[in-house]
Amino acid sequence: MKLTSFLRMMVFITAVALAYTHLQMKIFDLAYEGKKKENHIHQLIEQNGNLTYQILTLESANHLGYELLNKDSDMQFGSPDSITKMRSAQESFHEDQGRMPSAVKGKESPLVSLLSSRIKPAE
Repeated sequence: MKLTSFLRMMVFITAVALAYTHLQMKIFDLAYEGKKKENHIHQLIEQNGNLTYQILTLESANHLGYELLNKDSDMQFGSPDSITKMRSAQESFHEDQGRMPSAVKGKESPLVSLLSSRIKPAE
């Protein structure tokens, strides 16, 4: 009877030891797998940063200007003489008000003057 109880205890201890060893192996395996994934994520982040930098470089105005000038195209940068200046609507309105005769200015209907005083010019 003592031999059978001893064998049962040895089988139980062996099973527990095997289960513990198996769990420890799984823990180490998951740790290595996590480390590999972490390295892969760092590589992807670095690659993303490099690609973002390359995209921003390719879309920069300086790069596009050099590309246009290097390609024998008909395009060229605008000179200060080719810039057209336009008056804003507010400047045109004030200038037109100054040109209108005073007789025309005084004949505005009260409704129009009320509505025009509430309109705010765009900024």
